[in-house]
Amino acid sequence: MRIATLKVLLAVVIAGASFPTTVGAQPRVESATLAKDVNGFELGMTLADAREKATLTYIGGDQFEATSQGISYNFGVTPKGRIYRVQSSQPLGQFVVDRSFIDTLRRKLVTKYGKPHRATGETFYWRLTEQIAQKSGEELPFVTMWMNASIGGLSQGKTLEITILDFRILWADQADVNREPSQRGAAKIQF
Repeated sequence: MRIATLKVLLAVVIAGASFPTTVGAQPRVESATLAKDVNGFELGMTLADAREKATLTYIGGDQFEATSQGISYNFGVTPKGRIYRVQSSQPLGQFVVDRSFIDTLRRKLVTKYGKPHRATGETFYWRLTEQIAQKSGEELPFVTMWMNASIGGLSQGKTLEITILDFRILWADQADVNREPSQRGAAKIQF
């Protein structure tokens, strides 16, 4: 998924966010993947921890960018300064993607992240779907965590594009930041 498409998806989710929660009394710890990082940039990591790995540049909204060891990153950050999305683009050079390359990529991805939910050609996709309680109380299935890895690039050479995202980190921090103002607002209600 390209950055522009991802930004639109995130804007829609965030704009309509009512800070949904996973259903059940215990916090969810399930994961769509075995590992929750891209080259050490981990979901839930604080900006301070990420700054120890690379120089971060604020680019607006909830986004920061960095480059480390020739790999470009774009991070989605919660209101409490934790990373809920890691997007990376790694240049691989000029070559024709063949079966041998795809087999090697698949093997490396499976070793680190586990078996993908779906793989088609040069794209690999992991997802975790959970029942989410909406404002209305209705419970609906929602992909709360996902990752994709794909080969991109044209004339400048091939790139490995990886995005890993966990909405539960975003929602938990949004709800935490909103809790006190919401309670103050509720205390002011008069009829």
